[in-house]
Formats: sequence, C-alpha cells, structure tokens
Amino acid sequence: MILPRCFDFRDRLNRKGYWHWYVLSLLVIGIGAVIAMMIGLLGFGTPELRLNLILSCYLVTALMVLSIQVPITVQRLHDIGKSGWYALVYLVFIGMVVYDLLRPFPTFLTVLVPFAFVVLIGFVPSEPRKNRYGNYVPEEEKFSESEQSEGFRI
Repeated sequence: MILPRCFDFRDRLNRKGYWHWYVLSLLVIGIGAVIAMMIGLLGFGTPELRLNLILSCYLVTALMVLSIQVPITVQRLHDIGKSGWYALVYLVFIGMVVYDLLRPFPTFLTVLVPFAFVVLIGFVPSEPRKNRYGNYVPEEEKFSESEQSEGFRI
C-alpha cells in the first residue's frame, strides 16, 4: 500500500521511489501556493484576515510536506547505508532557510545547502546488498501479477 509507506521510518527506499515522493511533495507545495494566492487575490475580509488565512495555508502545506519528506528522507538514507538521524541535518538547514528568508537580505548559501543534500541523497546509488535496514530493492524491480493489480507501487 502506498500511503503507509510515507509514514514508515524503518524501510529502505530506492532512488526512483525517492524522486516520486519528492515530486509529490513539490505538487503539494504548488497546490498550497495556488490556494494561498487565490485567497490573497479574492480580497474578501480585512487584510489581517487574509494574511492569517494565507499564513494558515502555508503552515498546513508545510506540515503536509514535512510529514512526507522526513520519512522518505530517512528511508533513502537507510538505502544508502546511513543512519536516519542524518535527516536532522536536513531539517536544521530547512529551518535556516526559513529564518534566512525572513531577513531583509537573505543569502543564497542557506538555500544551496538543503538543495545539495536533496540532490546528493537522490543520486547516490543504493547499497546493492542487504544492510541493517532491510533488503536491497533494485531500481527496476519486477512485481508479480497480484502486486501490479494494486496500482502504482514504490
């Protein structure tokens, strides 16, 4: 099943699966941004109410994305043989990005480091054998007939 996979911190996730979940996260961010822009453009209520609605929309979107990103990052780290605790480094840098964007003159470096982290774990090959986090899942895994009938599977 697909949905419980994104809340599991124990398994491994290959590169293909990681990028599928990452694109899903980007879609959620895009939908949240469109909803926030529509709230701002419709102009109902006072400016304070609109601002509160926009910020609430961004908060809900951020929580949804974090609930997807943290487990898949941990699973991907497990797949390359690293501890899932390295995902905390990623979260610290995301916090730095948010803090830096609130400053009058944000720096480019705080955006570059989390991007480099995502690219690094997204392109490093899997450990081609069983490790302490689970069995090796090849990129081109062949599924049985019953597994294919369940639909899209990562």
